[in-house]
Amino acid sequence: MGQPRLPRDEVTASLAAGRDLGPEYDDQVAAALSERLDRIVEERVRTEVEDRAEAHARGSEARVEARTSVAIASLIFAVPLSAIAAGTAGGLGLLFTWLGIVIVNVALVWEPRLHRS
Repeated sequence: MGQPRLPRDEVTASLAAGRDLGPEYDDQVAAALSERLDRIVEERVRTEVEDRAEAHARGSEARVEARTSVAIASLIFAVPLSAIAAGTAGGLGLLFTWLGIVIVNVALVWEPRLHRS
């Protein structure tokens, strides 16, 4: 969607009206033009805020989906990794395997908090 703009001919018409009406109407012409510019700036700001809010919402949804995918994958891989670690390295291998799984999942949960500060 395009940004609202004050047409050049509208500015030209305001300046011409100011010249035609004389210096005693300069304040009124300036106030009318200023009011129109204010409305345009407000519309641009509103559009920008809405666009940023939508982009933030889309990004939040993607992060939640990615965290969920990694959590599910870590649970799926936990079973065979646990069997391999316990079979080859015993209890210590099992401990390190689960410690790694926990660290990955905790890092994913804490990652958005690190970017906010």
